[in-house]
Amino acid sequence: MVSYMLQEARDYCCKRGSSLHACFLDAQSAFDKVWINGLVYKLYQLWVRGKLLRVIFESLQNCTSRVLSRGIVSEPFPIEQGTR
Repeated sequence: MVSYMLQEARDYCCKRGSSLHACFLDAQSAFDKVWINGLVYKLYQLWVRGKLLRVIFESLQNCTSRVLSRGIVSEPFPIEQGTR
């Protein structure tokens, strides 16, 4: 799906003679181990500030999850490490 979207964006920009800027992030196994406060601190050091940093931080705070196994859903438990 992502490669299709990139191809469509590339074709759209090429037809109109405009630039296409893309950024890729390989987050396959990193995000289950990330320390949330450390991530926010690193973003702050990289000059991510204000509303954007607050939105990121608040979206990661007080998260809970549940496990579904064989049709049974567990009680919620806090996510203290990693991201969604």
